[in-house]
Amino acid sequence: MYVLESERLGLRNLELDDNKELFKILSDQETMQFYPKPYTLEETENWIHKSMKSYQENGFGLWAVILKKGGTFYWAMWNYFAKY
Repeated sequence: MYVLESERLGLRNLELDDNKELFKILSDQETMQFYPKPYTLEETENWIHKSMKSYQENGFGLWAVILKKGGTFYWAMWNYFAKY
């Protein structure tokens, strides 16, 4: 399930089911203050689709950061330094 893991965290590819948890982050005004605007749910889902496509085409994309205790979605991070 996890691509990488530590004692506390698991990293895995983003999945469509992450949309609501990721939306909570990407729709937050303070979190997105350096982006043009917070994301809508549709924009969040498109972001996940782009990452899933990138896994297939490039071998990298965003990873979901999961708190292993409770399985809570925490954040999404790049597994490769690139512009997206």
